[in-house]
Amino acid sequence: MAHEFKEFTIGGVLFAPFVLYAFAAFFILVALRPMLRRLGFERLFANPPVAGLSFYLIILAGIIVFI
Repeated sequence: MAHEFKEFTIGGVLFAPFVLYAFAAFFILVALRPMLRRLGFERLFANPPVAGLSFYLIILAGIIVFI
């Protein structure tokens, strides 16, 4: 079964659905960041920025799979 993707338009410019998914994942990550900081997420990893990027990619992949 094929999944039909609909582009969205801003000012007459068409954007792929991936752009919307990327923004959604970013805002979810920003919303979760204070909770992750309280849980000590950054102390668990040797390189916290790479761990944060990986967490962003996990959120993005989840959005793509489940939408």
